[in-house]
Amino acid sequence: IAPPQPLLADLAAALKMSREREATTESRAAEAEAQLDRLLVSAEEVDAEFGRNLARVEARAEARAAGFLAEVTSLTATLSEARRQHSLLEAAAAAASATAAAGAGAAAAATA
Repeated sequence: IAPPQPLLADLAAALKMSREREATTESRAAEAEAQLDRLLVSAEEVDAEFGRNLARVEARAEARAAGFLAEVTSLTATLSEARRQHSLLEAAAAAASATAAAGAGAAAAATA
């Protein structure tokens, strides 16, 4: 017993549609895979660019920190020198005051 012609036609049409859907799905899957590959390449490029940018930022920060450290060191040396000179001036002022006091005492003794 052979199946009726309309049933065979329906099965043939269903098989054709199934194959078309399969082909469409495979095509979409291939497109998605290609897009994923492009995204992965883009992500790698972004990661590499981020790494280069980070290295530049780190280098700039290190250079600024070194410059700041040099400036602080210089200012510390200048401050130390200023303190040393201040101490010398205080000692000279104390000696001058003592000399003036001794001179005033001698002058008072001479006039007395």
